[in-house]
Amino acid sequence: MYFNKTDIFCVCISRRTVLFTVLFICLIHRSYSSPLESSVNSFGSPLLLFTNPSLICRQKGNSLGASAGIDYSSNKYSLKSAIIRKHTAGSFSFGYSGETDSGFNQISLGFSDNHKKFFWGGVFDFLFIDAAPQVTIDIGASYEHTERLYSSIAFLNIFETDKSFSRLARTVDYSIAGQPLSTVRLYFLLDIFARIYTISAGKLGYGFDAMIQKDFFKNPFFNLYARCLFESDKNKEIGVAAEFGTGIFAYFSKTLAGISVGYRYPVESSSDKIFLSLYINPSHGDDDTPPTAVLDFSRAAFTPDGDGIHDNILISISCADNKDGTGLKKWSIVITSNQDDSKGIVRMYAGASLPPETIQWEGRDSQGNLCEPGAYFIQFTASDNNNNITKTPWKKVILKKLF
Repeated sequence: MYFNKTDIFCVCISRRTVLFTVLFICLIHRSYSSPLESSVNSFGSPLLLFTNPSLICRQKGNSLGASAGIDYSSNKYSLKSAIIRKHTAGSFSFGYSGETDSGFNQISLGFSDNHKKFFWGGVFDFLFIDAAPQVTIDIGASYEHTERLYSSIAFLNIFETDKSFSRLARTVDYSIAGQPLSTVRLYFLLDIFARIYTISAGKLGYGFDAMIQKDFFKNPFFNLYARCLFESDKNKEIGVAAEFGTGIFAYFSKTLAGISVGYRYPVESSSDKIFLSLYINPSHGDDDTPPTAVLDFSRAAFTPDGDGIHDNILISISCADNKDGTGLKKWSIVITSNQDDSKGIVRMYAGASLPPETIQWEGRDSQGNLCEPGAYFIQFTASDNNNNITKTPWKKVILKKLF
């Protein structure tokens, strides 16, 4: 039976705007196999450190969360807590996990970053189990197929200091998760997962994780959810659990805070648990939307020969911060010969606050020399006072040969 060593924790689920719920995820041995808790969570959750570090950077603001579990049939207690600090290069996370009966304590340090729809991350775990501390390293990656569909892969215990421990736990997990049939206030979440490699023979597994959630009111708002988890392995061992819970959340200026309670009933097991979870994000209301920008030219080609006809181009710029933003901080225009703003730059314009509506380029470099005929590429970059950055696509202009 898989559920006799579960380690349950809480993560927050929301739609893209302001709705949250709390759900509890079982099966500690597949710690990253499910991106479910992030596939609809545009704000993120600190406890992703223990489940899918590649998606930590999806969060909005800097959050802190904790989840305490009580197994009242055996008087066992567990605790998970984590905090995330987001910055322009990605997100860092620090967390703690522990159990009262087993002497298990774990300190985790994680990092996450992304490029477009690809997300990746890793975790250093420092384990204390009634012995000398052990260190393990896990890595994970996720891809956003659509706004409501994710796939994720994780490599667990790729490095360790305790060989006997890792040889039992080294695995590769894959899953796909999303939000089919969801509406504005009612969500149905589905995650299908598989363990595609393990060093232990006979432990490959598969299963699903399904949840339905209903949100009520606005501020404060609360929700109800019901959840079912199923898993089986090659040895036909089956784990099934049902969960129920409710939570309430409220905004206080830019701060979002909430509390939730849940109950898990594992079928064919007497290890019932009750969970109490807390969440706070003091910077949830901070602006993390980049400015909008559009770049255009007066013509696609020009000849700077001084005859008064098509001697230059006018670069038109349209840029504005979003409605909840705090204003533009700086901008720049790069003109380069090879679509690389680190090499081949021939001219740069830059300034603070709002850019001018148009800039005229006469085909000369920064030293005033006439550029060679050929193709040139122009890109506009702007950042706001919260360091959100936007870049326009490279646009090509032709400097024609002089006669």
